[in-house]
Amino acid sequence: MVPEHPQRTCVSCRAKKGRAELLRLVVENGRLVYDRGKVLSGRGYHVCREKQCIDVLMRGKRLKKIFKVDVEVGSLEHLKELLISEEIT
Repeated sequence: MVPEHPQRTCVSCRAKKGRAELLRLVVENGRLVYDRGKVLSGRGYHVCREKQCIDVLMRGKRLKKIFKVDVEVGSLEHLKELLISEEIT
């Protein structure tokens, strides 16, 4: 059975969910940004809206491996706060 809406995979927990259920991150001009409107060009990566998935993503070397970009600690904390404020659970 084919799902009604395209499914995306969370880069933290690997759960498959609908696009509206996930937050989208994009590397833009060498910076990791939250794509609130899901319209930025480039390769998008999705993460669940749950704090646990956001914490796992922000921890360790996972970001550098996935996005192939060094993320500054200050901007990482800002991004984490922004994503957590968007969570719905």
